[in-house]
Amino acid sequence: MDKIHAIAETYRPFLLAKRFATTKTAAYMQSWVEQFLHSACDYRGESFEQVLPRFGIKGKTP
Repeated sequence: MDKIHAIAETYRPFLLAKRFATTKTAAYMQSWVEQFLHSACDYRGESFEQVLPRFGIKGKTP
């Protein structure tokens, strides 16, 4: 499992706990976040650790 997938895995439970989305919508949004982060890394030609702070994602990476 890559680091981006691990971060995206934490997104769905967050949405469900806060009641921001249904189960189906949360799964879709998790997939979108994962694709977005991969695209951002590819576009900028940078590593995951360099890109995340630019998007305001803080904390430990798995």
